[in-house]
Amino acid sequence: MSRAAATGAVLGIDVGYSAQRASTVFARLSWNERQARLRFAAATLAPASRAAALDSCLADGPVSGVAIDGPLSPRQGGRRPPQNHHRAAESLLSRGVLVRRGKAGALNTPSGQQLHAQALALAAQLEAAQPAAWIIEAFPNAWLMAQMREAAFTPLRRNASDVFWQQLLEEGRLDAGLRRWLPGRALQPALATITDHDQRAAAVCAFTALGWHCGEGLAVGNPAEGLIVLPPAALWGEGAHGPWLGPVLDANLAALRRQRPDPATGLYPAAALDPPSGAGGG
Repeated sequence: MSRAAATGAVLGIDVGYSAQRASTVFARLSWNERQARLRFAAATLAPASRAAALDSCLADGPVSGVAIDGPLSPRQGGRRPPQNHHRAAESLLSRGVLVRRGKAGALNTPSGQQLHAQALALAAQLEAAQPAAWIIEAFPNAWLMAQMREAAFTPLRRNASDVFWQQLLEEGRLDAGLRRWLPGRALQPALATITDHDQRAAAVCAFTALGWHCGEGLAVGNPAEGLIVLPPAALWGEGAHGPWLGPVLDANLAALRRQRPDPATGLYPAAALDPPSGAGGG
């Protein structure tokens, strides 16, 4: 499966943890046979604010699944227990050249713990509102990074996702997944008009959810800790000898297994679920 059904909807969420600023952004991506549309809603960390934003996103109908930009734990006994260690997924995405290409932050840092707590709270809220929807973990930096041509990388500070977004937009490749999964539909609003950082991140989360909905995506990490979903290899950017990301993940896996030498624990960089089962987030 690589094309979406004639109609449908998914949700992407860029998680924030501000009590004052509406830094948690929801992006509902819906489509029919003619067009696709992104609609945004924003909220603070207050449960009532998030409930209002979620209600707004679900007013036009349910979503099949959700991708959340924040560390998630797999469900165990009906809940998602918190974690406080550096997960395999983060280790795989923060080694080698990835250190200079928008590496994943660690869950066991103060900011990682804040993000984790809010991601878990949002997942619980979504599971109550949409019990039939699957939930996966997204990482916009890595999703965009995977699509970058190796020759296009430049030195980065803390603006990796915005740099990647603009580069892919200028090369006409930012919408490659949309063309693959929703061919023939015009997206509203146009990607070039989305300039807000948090809205961009939420939109990428929605693209992650769309790919998973269509049976495509690469989940990396240890299923016992949580998996981060990357784009399928068909969308990866080129290096000197083909897509550059595969060899990087292979090298990072080898390094991780030397550090944590028990492969039976599931420390692998690729869980290519075709079609996805929703196991990425539990």
